[in-house]
Amino acid sequence: MLALHEVLLWRNAERSLMNAERTLSVWVRTGLGLMIAGLSFERFGLSLAFPNGKWPTLRTTNELSTWIGIALVAIGAAASLAAGWRFYVVAAKYRRRYTPKFHHGPALGAGFAWALAALGAVVVSFILAAR
Repeated sequence: MLALHEVLLWRNAERSLMNAERTLSVWVRTGLGLMIAGLSFERFGLSLAFPNGKWPTLRTTNELSTWIGIALVAIGAAASLAAGWRFYVVAAKYRRRYTPKFHHGPALGAGFAWALAALGAVVVSFILAAR
């Protein structure tokens, strides 16, 4: 009976790890979508500033759309960073107790989320530098 109990606990833990992977992918997708929306808002400010299509040589934009774009990119980067950290903690806790089947370690998914967060930070810094 104890062996059946251990098998059920292992299966439940494996499902929890799979749920954490799905949650990571959803939050990374959400963060990426927010970053893309932020870049769109930032670029949309040029269209608002020059509706006739005659753009001058100096870069002047609508300040509101620029700050909305920066905020959306920063929120998307923060969402990816937090999701990567949460997944890494859950996967590391799982690996301490159970021996997983052969597949990627906890650092792969979290590393991708952290790389996306770093990309968001670079994009925010470029937008701020171009102002």
